[in-house]
Amino acid sequence: MRETLHIRLPDWNQPETESAHQGADALRVAYALTSTEPPISVLVREASLGEVLDSAQGKVIRLYAPGQDVRLLTAPVPARQASKAALAVPYALEDQFAEDVETLHFAIAAAPDARGEWPVAVVSAQHMRDWLEPFTRRGLVPEALIPETLALPWRDDARWTVLAEPGHITVRTGPTGGFGCLAEDLELFLGLAEGESKQ
Repeated sequence: MRETLHIRLPDWNQPETESAHQGADALRVAYALTSTEPPISVLVREASLGEVLDSAQGKVIRLYAPGQDVRLLTAPVPARQASKAALAVPYALEDQFAEDVETLHFAIAAAPDARGEWPVAVVSAQHMRDWLEPFTRRGLVPEALIPETLALPWRDDARWTVLAEPGHITVRTGPTGGFGCLAEDLELFLGLAEGESKQ
């Protein structure tokens, strides 16, 4: 039986992490260990990333990326196979980004949604390198990198789920949708999300 190590990655854009960017091992992260063996309980702790990774060998690793750094979209690509959709998605969405799509990392769902569109998570390729560097340096390969937005619960009654933290809000708006933002930007993001949900 292998334990699963869940690690919530820090927000590189915060002042306290910007200064420690070159020393990622020193950054404080929230983490938890889970097991498939009953009784199943989750205790969330906090420690430096280096300390957490020192005990990560032999464990399944799942990372949770800051919601504000991952944009969740859908792409109307007429492809039936995920491999073919993956080739077309960046160019189907390129007009939604100020950055060159070559500098972005696109991850698509295994299948299209009920409307026939492909759910897509988009993040800076540099963020991906930054997040994974402490793991690859130790020879660790995370099983999954999940936007923390999609770690919030979702119910079939279509009510949004909100996590409010000091200065920051994370909102899940659908099975594959949501956003993260600064608290003062919530009204703007709510307007954008409501507009998308009505399309």
